[in-house]
Amino acid sequence: RFTVHFYDVRVLGPHRDQDAGGAAQPLPDGRRLLYLHVDKGQGSIYLHDLESGATQRISTTPGYSEQPLWARDGRTLFYEGNPEGGRALYRMTLDSGAQATLLAKGNFAGGFESGDERFMIYTVSNPATGLDVVALPLFGSGTPVALAASSMNEYVSSISDDGRWVTISDLQGGSSVVRRLITDGNTPTLGGTFSLGSDIASPAILRSDGREVFIVTADGSLKSVTLTPAGDGLTLGPPKTLFKLPAGDGSFSPSAHGNEFVVQELPFAKGQTLRVLTNWEKRLSK
Repeated sequence: RFTVHFYDVRVLGPHRDQDAGGAAQPLPDGRRLLYLHVDKGQGSIYLHDLESGATQRISTTPGYSEQPLWARDGRTLFYEGNPEGGRALYRMTLDSGAQATLLAKGNFAGGFESGDERFMIYTVSNPATGLDVVALPLFGSGTPVALAASSMNEYVSSISDDGRWVTISDLQGGSSVVRRLITDGNTPTLGGTFSLGSDIASPAILRSDGREVFIVTADGSLKSVTLTPAGDGLTLGPPKTLFKLPAGDGSFSPSAHGNEFVVQELPFAKGQTLRVLTNWEKRLSK
C-alpha cells in the first residue's frame, strides 16, 4: 500500500562525494523536497525537483543553516540558522526573490506552522526544565507561549494539516504522545494526551490529515497507528509494522497520504552491500 524512496543526499544534484545529512522534507505535491547539505562543515538548505532532477541552493543567510520545513502554502519555508554563533529561525518565500526574514532568536530546535498559519510550534531548551514546547505568534510582535514544560524533555515532532493534533516525544524517555492543539484566540493551549507507547526510537510523525501516525520502535521497525477522532479525543488502533528502516538511522518523511516515504540511507551503513571489483589489473591494461 506504500512506496519507499531511499536516497543518499550525497548524490543529489552537484553533491556527489560530499557530506550531507538530515531528513528531507517533501512537498505535499510529491514533486519537490528540501534537504540539508553539508560541505566542509558548512550547512545549507537545498531544493531538489524529483521530476526534473534540478537542484538549487535556497538558504542565503550566513553561517550554518539546517532544519528546513515547508509552510502550508507550498511556496514558503522555515529554517534554522546560527548567525554570529547564536540560534535563529527564518522564514523565506521561494518565488519572491526576497531575502530570508528573521522571526526569532534563542536556543531552540525544530518547528511546525499551525493549521491556521498564525503560530510556529517549536522546541526550546530551558535550563530548569530541559526541552519544552512553545508557540510563537507569527503576527504582531508577540512573545513565545509555553505549551508543554515539565521535567520531561518534550519535543514537538509533527502537526496535522488542520492544526488539531501534534505529536510530542520525550527523547530521553523513549515515549511519544498525540495531543490536541487548541489555537482559538491569541493564546494556544494543549488538550488531551494519547500515548503511543514507551518503545519509541525516534519522534513520531503524523500523516497530514491526522488519521494516522508513524512511529519507529527500538528494533528499527517503522509502524503505523490509525487515529479515529471522537470529538476532542482519539481512538488509537493497534500498531502495524510497515517495514524496517536501514541500519544506523531512523530518518524518514511520509507523503501527505502516507503511501510514500522518503528514507535517508546512510552510506556504508551496516547491512549495505559491499561491491568488490576483481581482476582490476587486467582492466588497467586495456
